[in-house]
Amino acid sequence: MLWASYGTLALVVAPLLTLYSWNVLVIVFGAVLPLIALVGLWLVPQPKALNSNLEDLVH
Repeated sequence: MLWASYGTLALVVAPLLTLYSWNVLVIVFGAVLPLIALVGLWLVPQPKALNSNLEDLVH
């Protein structure tokens, strides 16, 4: 997974460097994207009990 994410970032960051500076990319990848990921995690429903079944989460 680490190599896959590294390769994906290399494919994404290299073209973006021609448009933006390193400062903009560090802010976007270091601040904005983790905040979007946190919002996505907050939207995931939490299980009601520790021993609840997976079907309770899916349906």
